[in-house]
Amino acid sequence: MAFYFYKISTPIFWGLIIIISFLAFGSVPNPSLDISIGDKINHFSAFAVLWLFGYFKYGKLNEFNFFIYLFLYGVLIEAVQYFLPNHEASFLDIFADSFGIFIGFLLTKYIINLK
Repeated sequence: MAFYFYKISTPIFWGLIIIISFLAFGSVPNPSLDISIGDKINHFSAFAVLWLFGYFKYGKLNEFNFFIYLFLYGVLIEAVQYFLPNHEASFLDIFADSFGIFIGFLLTKYIINLK
């Protein structure tokens, strides 16, 4: 089972990167650019899931580097959104991304210790 998950985690991880990038950079109209808890939950859950699927391929080698790469991806999203119409860059989004990565890290440690 673990080997199967390891094999499918890579295409799922990159598929999620593509979907998240499309949603972040796409021309989806955003009528309210105010701070919403739903948006932060989306950021949190997206990066927690990215960690979970990416960890088994990339994070096991060096967890710190993998954390930095995902963190920088979140920063890149916000930097690009700063220049896009109908988007807004937010430090709170970066915080939600980072918190999601951290919770994903804790979940992988919990899953690994279940064995």
